[in-house]
Amino acid sequence: MKLSVQLIVIVLLAVTTILLVKLYWPLADNIKKSDIIIPLTSVNKCYLPDARCLFSAGDKKVEIRFSGNVQTMKTFKLLARLSGYNSEVEEVVVDFSMQSMQMGANYFRLVKNSKTGIPGDWQTSVLLPVCTSRRTDWLMNFTVKSGSKIYKVVTPLTIR
Repeated sequence: MKLSVQLIVIVLLAVTTILLVKLYWPLADNIKKSDIIIPLTSVNKCYLPDARCLFSAGDKKVEIRFSGNVQTMKTFKLLARLSGYNSEVEEVVVDFSMQSMQMGANYFRLVKNSKTGIPGDWQTSVLLPVCTSRRTDWLMNFTVKSGSKIYKVVTPLTIR
């Protein structure tokens, strides 16, 4: 009897994990072998979360900033302003990780920010877990999917 209950719990945990990964890893299903990955490079000195950071690839630009107090275990907003993409942006996602540390699925899909009235404004609410090793050296992986092109930037984010 105990074995069958344990087996049911294991199966339920596995199914839940698969569903959560599908939900929080939104871009993974949309990447095709024919997609072209284009790196976005830093235009200014970027010290997230304290400053606005500007990244570009040709005429495509992304400005990233945070609103609110950026801490672990507290929700804060990530705001992005895209320019040069016209209306061709299909998806904007951000995920956070730590080098050599498994911090779980920290993937967030940005939505258009209709409050500003600017077509290229996107936002999301972020909630990051606390690292049990007390590390604060996150990596932010920001991705814009536009047609068959995927624009990416990975930049450090230190949370105090």
